[in-house]
Amino acid sequence: MQSSPPTEPTNRGLEWLLVTLVFLLFASQMPPEVNEPNYLAKARHYWDPAWCADDFFLNSADAHAPFYLGFGWLLLYLPMEAVAWIGRAFTCGVLAFGWVKLTSSLTRQVGVAIVAAALMLGLNTFFQFSGEWVAGGFEGKGLAYGFIFWALAEITQNRWNRGWILLGIASIFHVVVGGWACVAATIGWFMLGRKSDRPTLRSQLWAIALGFVISLIGIWPGLWLGEQTTTAETGQAASIQVFSRLPHHLNPGQFFFAADFPYLTPAAMRFLGLVILWSLLARRQKANPALHRWDCFTAGTLWIAALGLCLSLATRDHPALAARVLQFYWFRLADVIVPASCGLSLAYHLSREHVLRRAPLRLAVVLGSALILMVPLYALYQAKGIPPADRKFTPHRKEFDDWRAVCAAAREVSPPDALFLTPKYAHTFKWYAQRGEVGTWKEMPQDAASILEWNDRLAKMHLWGADGVLPLAERSAAELRALGKQYGANFLLTRSSPPLALPMLYRNDSFTLYRIF
Repeated sequence: MQSSPPTEPTNRGLEWLLVTLVFLLFASQMPPEVNEPNYLAKARHYWDPAWCADDFFLNSADAHAPFYLGFGWLLLYLPMEAVAWIGRAFTCGVLAFGWVKLTSSLTRQVGVAIVAAALMLGLNTFFQFSGEWVAGGFEGKGLAYGFIFWALAEITQNRWNRGWILLGIASIFHVVVGGWACVAATIGWFMLGRKSDRPTLRSQLWAIALGFVISLIGIWPGLWLGEQTTTAETGQAASIQVFSRLPHHLNPGQFFFAADFPYLTPAAMRFLGLVILWSLLARRQKANPALHRWDCFTAGTLWIAALGLCLSLATRDHPALAARVLQFYWFRLADVIVPASCGLSLAYHLSREHVLRRAPLRLAVVLGSALILMVPLYALYQAKGIPPADRKFTPHRKEFDDWRAVCAAAREVSPPDALFLTPKYAHTFKWYAQRGEVGTWKEMPQDAASILEWNDRLAKMHLWGADGVLPLAERSAAELRALGKQYGANFLLTRSSPPLALPMLYRNDSFTLYRIF
């Protein structure tokens, strides 16, 4: 008896699973990923305030409270590594669900979503210009992008009301990503024009209002970030964010504009080349209503980025004003949506133009997709077992092993409420040692008052010398005791050379653990 062909839901289910695996492949780096130590430590502390009770960063404002509330309880029962993997798998599943919904809103051909996902991830890896990514560590924005893709699936089918509600849900998980997506959708709606079949504004008001009410779950924690600070202090905190801590995301003067001809960075030129490709594709598919709505949303993200670039140029002689306007991540959405638009459009046209009926072209598509999927595997090979969060601080395997060993020793010789002075650029001490810190470079708080305090702490702990930041080991024992007394730290972890005149608790070739008091 001949079996019946698989139904479309079965095909879509298999497609979702394969797209999930594609996303998970790009999120396959050994934990912790770059942002996982601060995200998951915050989430653990949110549910268990006694954990690293005196850590400065953990006691600062909870800007991503919905994420901590939703997932932090897992850390009461499972180690951080396990939660990171569970969270990545869940996030990739949400991303894949949204992506398959978006792809199937444009074409019924199964398999397009897989090729399109590979193309998007490859283009995002090599053609973004402000450091934004889609699939990676476990944090709120991956979930937000999943709901944005789902919202776009509804918008491309002219179901804008559903789209507004889903964008509100996206804003719960990451208010910046979700908020800019709402702005881009608004721009896209206006760009469609009155002669299109777009729904009227009046017919959407209830959904826009509902989406906004839902988004308040994510917006509300952010409303308190500027409390108890003056306008001048808020501006100073913004300057620290834009020009000191996060210029690779926020300041186009670092990642987009160059001082010499052609006055653009290589990343900017690659991204502009991708924009040209997108514009050619958008012109070709303008007659397709669903793709045209998708392209109008993409154009909205580019208008946002272009406005950010113009504001950067207009305020370049007024750094205080520049900091205030550039702190809102004008460029991150375009970093993702333009590669997504190009990848999806290319995959769509390959499926529609019957080019895949030719065996050589089918082989080229398969090999090209496989080559893109080799990128994360090559990165894993190059990492030599060192997680992304550790690579800048401990780039060599022996040094990384020593770092893990000294963190384990710190956990053994200190009580759970101990507080440590640690190296400026160390990022994973809490991950491995489960002990609190006075402050580190990566863990910048989100509220203005704490940003100023964080900056002051780092300035006092880590002095500048002729060759850059002086290691704590080059400070005198008296200075280190004074720092420990000021911030309530009883222990010090620093480089092994030079040795210090303090009681030594543990030492290896790279790091030494001391008691200050």
